[in-house]
Amino acid sequence: MFNHAQETNVMAITLVSREVKYEDIQRFLEYLKETGKSKETITKYGRAVEMFYQFLPEDKRIHRDTVSIWKDELVRTGYAVATLNAILSACNLFLSFIGCREFKTDERFHSEKNKMLDPQPELTRTEYLRMLSKAREKKDKRPFLLTQVLACTGVRIYEIPNITVENVQKRHFYVVDHQGTSRMIYIPETLREGLLAYAEKQEIYSGEIFLNEKGKPLNRSQITSMITRLSELAGIPPEKGNPTCLRKLYARTWDGIRQNMQVFMEQTLDRQIEQEQRMLDMEDLEQRL
Repeated sequence: MFNHAQETNVMAITLVSREVKYEDIQRFLEYLKETGKSKETITKYGRAVEMFYQFLPEDKRIHRDTVSIWKDELVRTGYAVATLNAILSACNLFLSFIGCREFKTDERFHSEKNKMLDPQPELTRTEYLRMLSKAREKKDKRPFLLTQVLACTGVRIYEIPNITVENVQKRHFYVVDHQGTSRMIYIPETLREGLLAYAEKQEIYSGEIFLNEKGKPLNRSQITSMITRLSELAGIPPEKGNPTCLRKLYARTWDGIRQNMQVFMEQTLDRQIEQEQRMLDMEDLEQRL
């Protein structure tokens, strides 16, 4: 067993390199299955990750520049740009799953012939906070609350009517998407308090919270317009300051939380098994004595 100082050194090393095990791939594929990915998607992701695994050196360790080097190797394979980007996306998701987000690459292959292959820009957490800061300066509190709802709950713009006084009071409620799939929405406590305080101030005691000046529910174009104007005030490009990018920020945030929880659970399990092994060793020693 090593002491705390040794453990700290080992943790520092894992930030520089990390061994990728084949079992990681199997766990990743199981994760995709559990999250409802189609068989076709799982097969494609599995094939891409397998390619990456075979590219790794004999010790199967990944370093900060490994993916960039692999990216350069992929250029010489002759794959189409869209296929190469799909392979990189699968690899990035795999690295996030095994707790190696720092080894991902944000670089993508681009085609001069088809600019549509360029990914939609991602709204950063800093830009999101800049939007909130500008929104707080406005007398109208709807843009501030709408921005939070989209980025902190994962609701789609057409699901905003589900943000009612009754649902917010419950904190947990279900929505049904266009495919008929039901999912639970969670309202964080701070956001819940803000929504209810706004509703009370507007004398909205039941039903939808986001209404226009005539007391009618906000429609999609009105919501989009509010978010777009707010992003302009915050100096954020319109392709990033929109409801879709806010929802993607929510998805990335939850993905990071899930990965951290996965690592925490694995570490907890390791410690429990280690403690149990110590107990067994102690019992075995006592019997010998």
